[in-house]
Amino acid sequence: MDMKSNRPKVYVRQDSVRGLQRSLGLSDGAMAEKIGVSRQTYLRGLSGEPVSTDFAAGLLVAFGGKFEAAFYVTTCQNANAIAL
Repeated sequence: MDMKSNRPKVYVRQDSVRGLQRSLGLSDGAMAEKIGVSRQTYLRGLSGEPVSTDFAAGLLVAFGGKFEAAFYVTTCQNANAIAL
């Protein structure tokens, strides 16, 4: 069993992050730069792909706020299964 496939995944709450971006008047590139990721990585996160801990930490450090306001986590049904 692949342990990576059982790990929880973090996703962007697109409406919250885009709202923040609009309120600050920042471009996609400027948001990415402040977060510390590439523009492509930023856009992939907003399109529904899971994001890295670097992305999540970068956004929270750069803009503050609560994790739950900007992200949500999904887990595999078998996340507690042990690979033998």
